[in-house]
Amino acid sequence: MVNLRLKSKVTEWREIGSPPQEAFDWSKARKNWCRDIPIHENFIQSLPDSLSRNDVRQITESKKNTTAEKFVATMIWGYGDLGYGSYRVKKMFSTSGFQERVDFSYDLANDGKVLEAYEYLSKNRIQQLGPAFGTKWLSFISPSSQPAPIYDSFIAMWIEKFARTEFAQTSTSSEVWSKKTYSTYLEWMLSNSKEFGLKPDDLELIIFQDATQEFSTKSKWKEL
Repeated sequence: MVNLRLKSKVTEWREIGSPPQEAFDWSKARKNWCRDIPIHENFIQSLPDSLSRNDVRQITESKKNTTAEKFVATMIWGYGDLGYGSYRVKKMFSTSGFQERVDFSYDLANDGKVLEAYEYLSKNRIQQLGPAFGTKWLSFISPSSQPAPIYDSFIAMWIEKFARTEFAQTSTSSEVWSKKTYSTYLEWMLSNSKEFGLKPDDLELIIFQDATQEFSTKSKWKEL
């Protein structure tokens, strides 16, 4: 059965020209990122003042950038206007085995093995990296032809309110690593993407934008 709320939002998005998510100006936080991740200061300084999904995708697909740089770009995009973002990522970098875990998850996701990458991160934790930001990482490093959809708190709240019956006997929480939850979500997104003729990340963006209007009283950018 087609989700009627989702169908209406897809129609609205198409009627206004299928716009991508707006880039955001993060330049005021640049000094915080340079301070907290000094080993990558040169890379951070090289980033444009405004970052879009496409900007990050270009970075993660470039052979010129290291895996760690790709991770930093994803986290900067993900935290947006949240002031504590650089501090959290500093904690991530301090995790024992950080580079190995980032590299291995990258290799899996880049090879299209998204669920395996998700499960790997769930079992080989990076400090301060939960499933919401973990799936942001997976989204940008999975193949652009079939990018893994982000599963954060806004997406989880939307599903709980508008698609709960389609997730019967499955937790919708985005706060706890759960292969079952993400697997169910991934299958649901792939099915609906095929139904509407969209990529999973386009569908995720539509849901996210609807969720921010429905649930957020602050930044339209935040994906927690």
